[in-house]
Amino acid sequence: MNTILAGVSPADIPSLGVKILAVLGGAALLGWLAGWIANKLTRLTTTKPMPPWGLRCMRALGAVLGGYLVFIFVFGGGGGVGGGGGFGFGQGKDHGRTGDKPPPEEKKDKDPPPEQKDKPKPGPVGDPLLKVTVLDEDVLKDLTGSDKPNRERRYRIEGESTKDLKTLDELRAELLSRKKKTPKLKVEVVLYQDSAPEFSQEVKRLVEDFLVREDMFKAWDRPARLAPR
Repeated sequence: MNTILAGVSPADIPSLGVKILAVLGGAALLGWLAGWIANKLTRLTTTKPMPPWGLRCMRALGAVLGGYLVFIFVFGGGGGVGGGGGFGFGQGKDHGRTGDKPPPEEKKDKDPPPEQKDKPKPGPVGDPLLKVTVLDEDVLKDLTGSDKPNRERRYRIEGESTKDLKTLDELRAELLSRKKKTPKLKVEVVLYQDSAPEFSQEVKRLVEDFLVREDMFKAWDRPARLAPR
């Protein structure tokens, strides 16, 4: 009992009282039950009631057993409240010690290395390289389904819808708008087997009169296939 009371704080006294009452109640209940069962068995086997001294012994044994079982249950099974040995009530002196301070490796993860702190942030979102093609009249007929397509609307940014055709002015405006977001934007001019030829006026107006002057021209791309429809 002194071992139990040694670890009791004032806040734990009500809880301790309830546990002690539970032990006493268990002892009384199992003591009465043991006497009742012993008396019934004696009557069934001998047709006579159990002698008073025997009945008291059975009740005493039942009370001891009942009190001990309830004691183990309410006081944690390991000899102390909460198990693990010792009768310390509450959470114990070691409670929370593991989580008070993170391990050194966890703290390092939260603080990025110096080289990451000084790393510059990424620039504006956008592809620094675009591909543009100038379509021939036969391709325009296939894309528009018309024998007389608009010949001015023959420029296309590759990777977008194959039928998203632009005039030269629309393409210039689009490229200049993208260049504001991505200053280092470069353009490759794709010449498919059925694109407008390199020496055509439509291609020269795009490359020499615009891309070269705006420092956006990168190179020619000559795939050995027809333009996507």
